[in-house]
Amino acid sequence: MSNRPLRTQLRPCRSLASFVSRSAGLHGAPNAATFVSWFGANFRELCRGTDRDLDKMADILGCEPTEMKKRVILGKRSTRHFCDMELPKSFVRQSGNRVCPLCILCDEKSGDGRMIVRPFARLTWAFEHHNVCPKHCKRLVILPSLPWELGDDFHLRLRAARNSPDFGWEGEYEEPLAIDRYIVARFRR
Repeated sequence: MSNRPLRTQLRPCRSLASFVSRSAGLHGAPNAATFVSWFGANFRELCRGTDRDLDKMADILGCEPTEMKKRVILGKRSTRHFCDMELPKSFVRQSGNRVCPLCILCDEKSGDGRMIVRPFARLTWAFEHHNVCPKHCKRLVILPSLPWELGDDFHLRLRAARNSPDFGWEGEYEEPLAIDRYIVARFRR
């Protein structure tokens, strides 16, 4: 029997939903909602930044709740609280449904852990005005949607994309704009 750690690395540019989804995949859970329910937490509430669920999962995953909360996109009526910033609601997508297909493929080749759960969702992909990956010059593509009760489960969306013949894994070439470069540079520090 292998003795895998219960924690993956919580990188600065990774969303909380992606981090928990990846942890679920590392441990063979069918989805993130099931994984956190094993510990008495709720995935949708965790992704909303509910303190009870954050505290419970932070302890289990070996993270500080404050570090996890920084990676939550909190919604208010007209604004989104995102990485210690308050931005207009129109600037930030609440769900992580866009990806750079080449970033995902690179993560799978060079990331840690089992291949299927190596990729992670970047917080920068949540910005409404960030449409092109500056590193790969590829337009961000939209992942398949999930039933609402499964929440924003990044790896479950990736699995659905892998099974879809219509998903654009090659991506469309496009030159990034200055805003694309700025957003990525701002969140890499």
